[in-house]
Amino acid sequence: MSYYGMRALLVLYMTGTVSEFNPGLGWSQIEAQAIYGIYVGMVYFMVVPG
Repeated sequence: MSYYGMRALLVLYMTGTVSEFNPGLGWSQIEAQAIYGIYVGMVYFMVVPG
């Protein structure tokens, strides 16, 4: 369940503005999607080595 929660909130957190009450990282949408893709890919890839 935590994996799907992270998938749902990760891009929203990374693209959130820094000056809000619950600040995000302030990254662009492209940067956030790249990190998200790496995260999801590594989750599936790390099953191979164990």
